[in-house]
Amino acid sequence: MASLTLAEPHFAETVTPDGRSSPSSDWIYIPQFLSHQEADSLYAAMGEFPWLLSDDGKYGVHFGKSYAAGGKSTIEHPIPPAILLPVADRVAAVAHKQSNYIQCHRMSPDAIVRPHRDPAGMIVPMLTLGQSRTFRVGGTMPQAYYLKRQSQRKIEEHISAAEIVMNHGDLLIFNGGRIIHSMFANKDDPNFKPNGFDWRYSLLFRWTTDAMRQHGPGDKARKAGHDDQYKNAGNV
Repeated sequence: MASLTLAEPHFAETVTPDGRSSPSSDWIYIPQFLSHQEADSLYAAMGEFPWLLSDDGKYGVHFGKSYAAGGKSTIEHPIPPAILLPVADRVAAVAHKQSNYIQCHRMSPDAIVRPHRDPAGMIVPMLTLGQSRTFRVGGTMPQAYYLKRQSQRKIEEHISAAEIVMNHGDLLIFNGGRIIHSMFANKDDPNFKPNGFDWRYSLLFRWTTDAMRQHGPGDKARKAGHDDQYKNAGNV
């Protein structure tokens, strides 16, 4: 794949293809990270992935060192497809963090992302393909939501700081452990565009620590050394 020349990214920047940036908070938005041809090729290849229906209208497939609520995911594929490896390397170069777990989603028209944060300190690069949809980042949600399961939270109760329209081949790198994020279904998204595609795909390039692998995300993992493990491994 062709290389993409960008200014050195830092959090609190939006980086555009011409290398200019503008202040934001805890995320980097890189439109057209993949060329249209590259994005088309990856979209076509992902149609053959072994998708399984998960929840909220999402299909998932997990490559590498996955994690789930109680530790290791029960359904994972140890080795990512070859087509993902050069993409992962390019993402690592701009995120300054390698991935040992590539989490893939295929989003149906009704698929949503309920408001949540990711594990403590986790940098989350998200590459999107296919349909255009709005990803909502930052802001606040009711304090009581932190005591509720994610499945019980309403998207409209997340008052986001920004709404980023993620298009075919765009990359968003965000501090998932610090900022809340969510996404409405197609029918509730005024920026939704099918763009001639049947699906919206998202690929999340994560680094799973040994503590998360054993305990899943949360206090048990942090007590088992997750924070130091994440800080000291996988850096680029």
